[in-house]
Amino acid sequence: MNTQAQNLLRWEQSGSPREWVDHRHGQWTHSDWEILLSTLQQSEFWPMELEAIGFLLEKLKNTAPAKESACPECGEPDPAEMARRGVEVTLFRVFATFACFRCNMQQKVDLTFIDKAEGVDVRCSCGAIAHIPPSVWCQTCGEGMSTGWQNRVSKKR
Repeated sequence: MNTQAQNLLRWEQSGSPREWVDHRHGQWTHSDWEILLSTLQQSEFWPMELEAIGFLLEKLKNTAPAKESACPECGEPDPAEMARRGVEVTLFRVFATFACFRCNMQQKVDLTFIDKAEGVDVRCSCGAIAHIPPSVWCQTCGEGMSTGWQNRVSKKR
């Protein structure tokens, strides 16, 4: 087995391709594809044959388990629904995005850093500190950010 085939197998065994397909409900754009390739080219799994990557994703798409519909409160796991609620889904991370209360610059916080018990403080480059409270978590599924969560972000005193 050549290096490219071994890398593809390792990538498949990591579960990342399945997560990528499932997160998109088996639908993706050319832009999604380009972002995936760019990310893969900088990963431990590169190099791989582009055609083999596409074949694997199509295979997973056609065998993807049926997903339940998106959570009505937060949109989880549908990336488009989550984006409408200020949550950006990328290949390996999910970010909460909100505007700084002082300079209005967009802030991104990896959801894994927002403690469900304490929340998290976010420092903007302008020096302002915002607090994202734990109450932003979806009360329905507990996985995403509830509708209107940005309104709960407060100025840290």
